[in-house]
Amino acid sequence: MSQPHDEDPEPQADTARYSLVLRSIGGLGNKIAVIQTTRVVHELKIGLMGAKDLVESLGVVCSGLTLEEAQALAAQYSEAGASCEIQRE
Repeated sequence: MSQPHDEDPEPQADTARYSLVLRSIGGLGNKIAVIQTTRVVHELKIGLMGAKDLVESLGVVCSGLTLEEAQALAAQYSEAGASCEIQRE
């Protein structure tokens, strides 16, 4: 007869989704870098004016991200001089 095993259940993958919210962009030099980063993040699917409007709105720049994706994008924005926050959706 087999004894039941007291094994921990397999950890479940984090299915939560996150948004990246832009809080500040700094000075003019940073603003240009943040706009360029936004275009790259969106795979150049938005134009220069669309990226500028998105950055100037200081709101959600990306949504539906995994935590790892959100952290990676936050690092890119931080390198461009922006301050951003990761929020759980």
